[in-house]
Amino acid sequence: MAVTINETSWPQLQRLRFIERQLLWEREVTAAMLVGAFGITRPEAQDAIYTYREFAPENLRPYAANDRSYKPSPVFKPRLIPDSADSLITIARLSTPVNPDFHSVPVLSRSTAPGALATILSAIENRSRIEAVYVSMQNPTGATRTITPCAIISASNRLHVRAYCWDRKAYRDFVLSRFRGTLTLHGGGGEELPADSSWEESVYIRLVVQNQIQIDVQYF
Repeated sequence: MAVTINETSWPQLQRLRFIERQLLWEREVTAAMLVGAFGITRPEAQDAIYTYREFAPENLRPYAANDRSYKPSPVFKPRLIPDSADSLITIARLSTPVNPDFHSVPVLSRSTAPGALATILSAIENRSRIEAVYVSMQNPTGATRTITPCAIISASNRLHVRAYCWDRKAYRDFVLSRFRGTLTLHGGGGEELPADSSWEESVYIRLVVQNQIQIDVQYF
């Protein structure tokens, strides 16, 4: 029988959210990860994984015995955590201090198309193409682009996608929140892409302050 969230205790819900975050960002989850994160026993960790599998069977591939892990399916879609940069800190988020003298400024929330993040991460894992509508300052109505994502870049509260654009025949940086509608993931994958020298090249910068203290900084 399918598991519902209403039937799940708060500690178990936190474990299920952790499982989903691992599947989204780490592309795998193991019992050892749960044991390390929550200090629970291995049987309790296995029980959490089984519960998640009953709750969202479409999100998991069959158990991979070769590396003892569960991996996300090609149609994985988060159901318990945000499909955005917020999912990176879903479990580690700290509550606001209860102090009348403490004030915080809310961080701008950048919404993304439903399922966009999961689709892009799946495409990176399998080196597959994605077809999507992308809007920009030059084209606010949007245009269909075919890309092969290579990496996700987080800059504060803004996620970017480093991808090879088949329309421009070059690598481009795309803002995740500018994709519109449903992103279509094409089958296959593993195709060879041109070298991305601008991304792979390391740049060394030497900073020297007035008192002659030298600081070396390396940028990738």
